[in-house]
Amino acid sequence: MDRIMAIGAHPDDLEIGAFGSLAKWSEQHEICLVVVTDGGYKNPDLTDIRIQEAKSAAQLIKASIHFLGFPDGQLEQASCLRQALESLVVDFKPHRVIVNSPNDMHPDHRVLSLSTLAATRNISDIWFYETPSTVEIKPNIFVDITTFMPLKLSAIKRHKTQSSKFYMQEETIYSTAKFRSRSFRKQGLYAEAFELFKCCI
Repeated sequence: MDRIMAIGAHPDDLEIGAFGSLAKWSEQHEICLVVVTDGGYKNPDLTDIRIQEAKSAAQLIKASIHFLGFPDGQLEQASCLRQALESLVVDFKPHRVIVNSPNDMHPDHRVLSLSTLAATRNISDIWFYETPSTVEIKPNIFVDITTFMPLKLSAIKRHKTQSSKFYMQEETIYSTAKFRSRSFRKQGLYAEAFELFKCCI
C-alpha cells in the first residue's frame, strides 16, 4: 500500500484544498496528515479547539494526523521546521507528498511550501494544492472528487470556529470544485486541482 503525506500550515488548509482527493486516495492508500501551526492566530484560546476540529475531520477518512505546534502567523523558514518535517518523512516514508503552493499571499503558506520542498528533497512525487490565498497555480492534474464532495463538505464543517469565513461556505466550496471540473469537459462533476512539482516514473 502506497503512503501519501499531506501537509498544511493551518488546521483547515487540507480540508479546503485537498480533502476530496485525500478521501478518494484513502480507499487504497495510507494517509498521513500534518498540521504545522497551532491555528491560534490572534486568539490562542482557540488552539485546543482547532486541533480537535482537525482530528475530527481526519477521522472521516481514518487518516493519522500530526501537529507540529508552530505559532500561527509566525512561521519562519528555519532549520527547526525543516527538521521537524524531515523527521515525519523519515518515519512515514511517503511515496507522495502534497503541500500548498509557494505562490501564495499567506506568509505561513509560502514558508511551509519552501521548507517542505527542502525536507522532501529525496521524495520523487510532490504535488501543490491551492488554498483561498493562492495567487496562482498551474494546474496539470485534476482529481475527480464528485463522489467525495459530501465528505469534503462534512470535513470543512467540522471546523466550526472558521464557519464565518467566506471560503468555508458551502456555495464557495461547490463552485470552486465545479470550476475545476471543467478541465474534464463534462457536466456535473467536481474536481480538485493540483500542480505537479516533480514526479519520477
